[in-house]
This record gives sequence, C-alpha cells and structure tokens, in this order.
Amino acid sequence: MTAKGRKGFPWLLGGLVGLALFGWSPLAAAQQPPRPVGGEVSTWNWDGLSLEVAPLPIEPATAFFSNRGFPYKKAIKLAQNGCIFRSAIGHDGKKASDPPVHINVADWSLKIGGVVRAYRTKEEWLARFEKDGVPEEARIAFQWATFPTRQTFQAEDYNWGIHAFDLPPGTTFDLTVVWRYGKDMKQVVLKDLKCSVDKAQNEPKK
Repeated sequence: MTAKGRKGFPWLLGGLVGLALFGWSPLAAAQQPPRPVGGEVSTWNWDGLSLEVAPLPIEPATAFFSNRGFPYKKAIKLAQNGCIFRSAIGHDGKKASDPPVHINVADWSLKIGGVVRAYRTKEEWLARFEKDGVPEEARIAFQWATFPTRQTFQAEDYNWGIHAFDLPPGTTFDLTVVWRYGKDMKQVVLKDLKCSVDKAQNEPKK
C-alpha cells in the first residue's frame, strides 16, 4: 500500500499493522549522504529514494507478535533473534514526471563481520513459520506488517513496514540497499546498523 502527499514519513512504533521486474543495466553507485548524528532513527534521501530505518525494541516487538497469534516463546525468539527494524520507504520526488522508483528487497544484502548474506524476504520467513507450525493468523499478521518484497513508487508515494534481518541482539551490520530509479540501477551501503539489545520481559527460564 502507498500514500500520497506526505509531509514526513509515518512511524510504526505504536502499531505495526496497517501495513515489474525490469532488465538490469549497469549499477550506478550512489554517493551516500552524511550519516545523521545522534538517535536511533537513520534517514537517507538520494536518487529518488527516501528511507528511514530504526531498530524496534525487543519488548514491543514481542508484544506485537504475541498479540497477533504467535505462541509466546516463538514471539520472544522472533523478537530477540529476528533483528526487527521498522522502516518508511518511498519516492522523494515532487513532480509527476519524476522517474519511478522500483524496489526488490531480494536484491538487498547484509554484511556481518566481513561475511555477506542475502536479505531474508517475507516469503522465506513465512515458509519457515509454516514449517515450524506457527498459526495461520500469526503468519498473516507478519505478512501484512512486513515491508513488501517488490514495490514501485511514483513521486510522493511511500509505504512502511518491518524488516526482519534474522540476526542476534546487538549485532552490527552493513545493509546494501539496491533500487531502480527510472532506467538506472542504484545502490548504497548503510553502514553500522545495529540490532536492538533490549531484553523481552518475562523470558521463560531454560
């Protein structure tokens, strides 16, 4: 889902629910703007793409998952080891003539301690949940809360959703973001993102 005419991206902290393919041309590397100083929310705007990301604390993530059908132990495990981020992503253009922005998060990748790993798409998570016996209502809630795997944005469009990076608490990683701006492929590396280190309350004893 997208929205128009924003003044700023909405956030997911209180409620997370609410939540083509083109030929490849040579990558045109984007120059990353200076990283913001202070706070957990990181914002970038370049080459048509607006992006805001922040780690979601483990306690509200646990509450969200457990209140939407995940068994409590599975909710804690996902909140603690899923490395859940909230995001608002869209097109920073103002003119209808601006080229569209196309995103496929399956093209994104993570780098942890020098090791590159693919982004976990919602389809991969849902297949894992089904195999693990997670109830259907929980899988549906996760599907709607997670950022779409593929999306096209016109000027002033945006969307929001969570990203589950599947990393332990406190892990620091680099995220390579890839998108198409009109006919040109773009990418940028967002360095030193960090998974939340908060602890879920009432963690079951081992």
